[in-house]
Amino acid sequence: MAVVTIRISRWKPTQSVCLVETATVNPADTVTWQNDTADDVIVFFPHDDVFGAGSRHFHKTIQPPASGHNTYAHAGGAQKKNAGGPPEHYQYVVFCKETMTFAIGGSEPEIIVP
Repeated sequence: MAVVTIRISRWKPTQSVCLVETATVNPADTVTWQNDTADDVIVFFPHDDVFGAGSRHFHKTIQPPASGHNTYAHAGGAQKKNAGGPPEHYQYVVFCKETMTFAIGGSEPEIIVP
């Protein structure tokens, strides 16, 4: 049971793109999103129950570092829908107000629960 931090940052100061790290989250791990941009970001996670019953289709605005409130930890820990099955991949999106674009990841941002 670890805390996995997913950082959201400006990809390059000269480009209007935000980047979200891809994360592998083991069952029971807690996920924390950390906003390292200069403005709010909004995390849209459209999947049912990955982080417990209260996680259905959640969205959360995370403020920039200057606010002192630039992280959001989703309580409940990750869980698989099919506990004995193969790794499950969950795509989600992050909107960055600094660039007025959706963040990019390795492909689309995703949570992997092995």
